[in-house]
Amino acid sequence: RIMTIRPVILTLDGVFDFQALPSFTRSLHSVSTGVSRRFILDLSKLGFCEPVALTCLAAGVHYLTLREQECVEVLRPNSKEVNGYLERLGLFEMIGEKKLYPFQQHSPEGRFLELTRITSKAQVSPATSAMCEVFANGFELEETSRTALDTILSELIENVFHHAQSPTGAYLCCQRYSDRISASIVDLGEGIRVRLSDTENLRKDVQRIGGPLRAAITPRITSRPSHNSGYGLALTSGLAGQNTGHLQIYSQTDRLIQVGAEIVESVMPERWPGTVITLDFFRGQSLDLSRLYKDIWPQAPEGDFDFLDN
Repeated sequence: RIMTIRPVILTLDGVFDFQALPSFTRSLHSVSTGVSRRFILDLSKLGFCEPVALTCLAAGVHYLTLREQECVEVLRPNSKEVNGYLERLGLFEMIGEKKLYPFQQHSPEGRFLELTRITSKAQVSPATSAMCEVFANGFELEETSRTALDTILSELIENVFHHAQSPTGAYLCCQRYSDRISASIVDLGEGIRVRLSDTENLRKDVQRIGGPLRAAITPRITSRPSHNSGYGLALTSGLAGQNTGHLQIYSQTDRLIQVGAEIVESVMPERWPGTVITLDFFRGQSLDLSRLYKDIWPQAPEGDFDFLDN
C-alpha cells in the first residue's frame, strides 16, 4: 500500500465540551491509524471551548506526535472571539504553531489558568497554586479553605506522576465564568482501571464498588498508599456533591459523570488514550471545605487539612 502524501484533516466544530470527547476520540483514532503521516487541524468552525477542550486538544496533538503523525497546518477558528480565547489561553503556542499575529497577553488576575503542561512533580506546586487561586477568588475562600483546596488539587495532579506514568506529563486549564468555575486535568497515561488492577484486593474493591471510577472516588482506595492517601478524587467527588456541581472522568474506555450526588459510570466504545478529569463548581453554591473534610475524612484533627505525605 502506497503512503499518501496528502494530509488528513482533523476537524472540530461546534461546541467542544466533555460531551464532545467521544467524537474527538474517534477522530484521533482515525488520524492515528490512517495511511497518511501528516494531518491538518481544522478549527475553523469551532464555536465554543471549555477548558477540557484545550487540554484534550493539546494532549491529542501530542498523542498523534507520539504516533509519528505531524501537524502541518492549523486552520484557526473563523470566530475572532474563539480564536482570541485559544490564543490567550496558549493553545497555539502549546501545539507548536508559530504565532501568526501579534497578541497582547492579558494578566489572568485569578480569572483563569492558561493551558499548562507539567512534566515533573516539581512543577505540580506552582501549577496547583495558580489553579487554586482561580477557585479561591471565585468563591472568596478564606485561608484555611484555600490550603485545603490546594491539597486536594495537588493530589489530583500528582496522581499523573504517581499512577498514570504519562509519557507527556499532565495538561491543566482552568476558567472562571460568571456562574461557575471549570477546570480540567488530562494525561496520556495507563488509565485508572489498569492502576486499580495491581493487586487482588484492588480488583475485589473495584468489583465490590461497581467499577474502577466509582472505586477511584471512594475514600482510601489507592494503588500507591506509600505515595498518597487516595483522597484526591474522593474529596473532589464530595465537593461536587456538596456544591451540586459536576465531576466527569474519562479514563481509557471508562467514563463517570457525577452531577451533585447522582453518579453514573459506563464503558464507552471510544478509548481516550489516558485520563481526563473535569470539575465544574457553581459560584452560587458554597464550597465548605471544613465540613467536607469532616464528612469524608472524619479522623482528621480539627483544622488539620494537610494529609499528603511530604
